[in-house]
Amino acid sequence: MRAVERALNVVRENYPGCTVEQICEREGIEIRRCEMGDGQNGLYVSGRNSPVIFIKDTLNPQETHETLAHEICHHFDKPLDSMLSRRALKDPFLSYCGRRDDSEAEMFAALFLCPDVSDCEVYHDIMRKYNCSKDLAKLRMKIEQARIYGGLDHGFLEEER
Repeated sequence: MRAVERALNVVRENYPGCTVEQICEREGIEIRRCEMGDGQNGLYVSGRNSPVIFIKDTLNPQETHETLAHEICHHFDKPLDSMLSRRALKDPFLSYCGRRDDSEAEMFAALFLCPDVSDCEVYHDIMRKYNCSKDLAKLRMKIEQARIYGGLDHGFLEEER
């Protein structure tokens, strides 16, 4: 959760009111559309010259926006991301880290794109308010419930050790 909080703090402090596309532009992140396999919508690579976010070329505008928000979290959590890129996720331990890192990036996307859900009773309310996907709205609702009630069984909300 700390990576999510760090990324949110950077964005809130340095880019108030900016869209994820504006953040990418100001951070010098190139966005490239390309063909990707099933289950992969985006990929962040911190290259030598400049960072790049690869976006699946078949995504609609909403999916693209949500994927950019996910990938921008990796940009602000570079140490782990660089290590993962170099080793190409061939090591089982790094594969585990990658999945965990992706869970945090999903949380970031939900919190960044749907910041205030205090007036939302169900995930459909979040979808309408923020014009987001069902999956993102459901995740945002789970995060809010965990904040309100605590102790819910959501492994993705555990603190880093």
